[in-house]
Amino acid sequence: MRWCLFPILLLLLIGCDVPKAAPEKNPTLVIATDRLAEGDSLLFAKFGAQHKIEIVLKEMTADSIMQLYQEDRYGLGIDVILLHHAYDMRLVRNSKLLEPLKSSTFLAEAMLTESKLFITCGIDPFVCLSKKNVRINIYDDLNAQPLFMNLKHKSKTHFFAPYEERLHRAKTFERLKKLDENTVPMKAWFRDSSNAILTTYSDYKALEPEDSLWTNFTELQFPNSSTSGVFYDVLTAGVIQQSSHFKTATNLLEWLTTPEINKKLTANRGYEPIRSAGNYRRFATPADLLMQYHTMIERMLKEIE
Repeated sequence: MRWCLFPILLLLLIGCDVPKAAPEKNPTLVIATDRLAEGDSLLFAKFGAQHKIEIVLKEMTADSIMQLYQEDRYGLGIDVILLHHAYDMRLVRNSKLLEPLKSSTFLAEAMLTESKLFITCGIDPFVCLSKKNVRINIYDDLNAQPLFMNLKHKSKTHFFAPYEERLHRAKTFERLKKLDENTVPMKAWFRDSSNAILTTYSDYKALEPEDSLWTNFTELQFPNSSTSGVFYDVLTAGVIQQSSHFKTATNLLEWLTTPEINKKLTANRGYEPIRSAGNYRRFATPADLLMQYHTMIERMLKEIE
């Protein structure tokens, strides 16, 4: 009789339904960014509608993202990060938070890094505003001018990185020191004694008309445009390790670099699209290669300041 049991058990197994993985109900893609811009919600909602997924935007600093990741790398609850400084993306990359991007369909202008850990999806040039009859053709022209330096530490670190790439370390320090000596505090009573302002293009675009400190600085210039190229910071994006929606997250990054969407994304925050309009020449070295100089520049800045 035992030999009869095997066919019966086999029939029972065949007749049973094998459970299948059900699709996730109300799938959600979480984007963490250090700066939410007006219009972001509407823009990202378009991608969500196309892919039938809810998009959640969270405003978080790079430091807070890294802190959460250290506490629980499997429960971070974030899929994509969007960061506005190369300085912050370097820290995130070095903390090994990012999943390599395997897609080969990114535009060349996205400058996918050698390690394929993040993309560039926006450009923020370092520009100069000067008074009439003051020309800043190259950044070194600022060495002979009293100036306002409207750059925060993160921007300074990346602004000086090309110097370290091209010059001997001692000469880089001389350039930093000379600019520091020519820099005056950004106070209204120093306005008459300053001839130029070194700032980012996004800050210039966000300038309020009633800000009297900037009133006499009317000439917008893109230094180095006719030589080695304008230095710039970058808007970067990557996919977090352990993301529940890696493929969709990668599709999102590809979508953000398409010409139409990239133009809207960058316009929302006063950045330049990754595709050059030909108005000025950009510095050729990709931002990810300049990141290797950040630590040395920070040491120089600390010594000077």
